[in-house]
Amino acid sequence: MLRSLPGHAGHAPTTAREQMQALLDTAQLALPEQRLLRLRLADLKREMHLENELQQREQRLKSLIEIERDLQGGVR
Repeated sequence: MLRSLPGHAGHAPTTAREQMQALLDTAQLALPEQRLLRLRLADLKREMHLENELQQREQRLKSLIEIERDLQGGVR
């Protein structure tokens, strides 16, 4: 779970997500541990969605900037 946290030396969210899901699927965990893993997995899913949305918006902004520059006579 620590690998899923930004700032951790071994930060690797994709690996952490896969490992946490594998634990849920195969390990006999107590209910509190199951809940904790499910919460963190939900957080990671939300973070990934927001990161993807941010990248899409940054790309749209770059495209708009290029269009505006082209309309201003190609000044770059």
